[in-house]
Amino acid sequence: MPELDFTVERAEALAFAALPTVVLKLGITARGDVAVRSLSLAVQVRIAATRRAYAPAEQERLLDIFGEPARWGQTLKSLLWTMTSVQVPGFRGQTLVDLAIPCTYDFEVVSAKYFDALQDGHVPLELLFSGT
Repeated sequence: MPELDFTVERAEALAFAALPTVVLKLGITARGDVAVRSLSLAVQVRIAATRRAYAPAEQERLLDIFGEPARWGQTLKSLLWTMTSVQVPGFRGQTLVDLAIPCTYDFEVVSAKYFDALQDGHVPLELLFSGT
């Protein structure tokens, strides 16, 4: 089984999508320049909420998710955004694939509440990979 390294080369909005969608350009490198026949890749996308600072107005809007800012040392954790998958065709050495992440309008979903609370567009992510 080859060892794989993953990088996010860039993120962009998917134009003309029925639902707002972020596309991550995912770089995959097989160590040792080996051939990979194909990948069925599952990705857990998490919001790394502890990796950014929050303005006072954002802190106020995030009360429902994390509670009082004085307790954020205990309550501020990463949040699950979504689970998604991508089929990667065979490659040798390295490849670049699109990982589509749909966004929801449902404000009962914690990720939508989180995004709505922010004043700017900086959102650090954690990507957890599994697959065959």
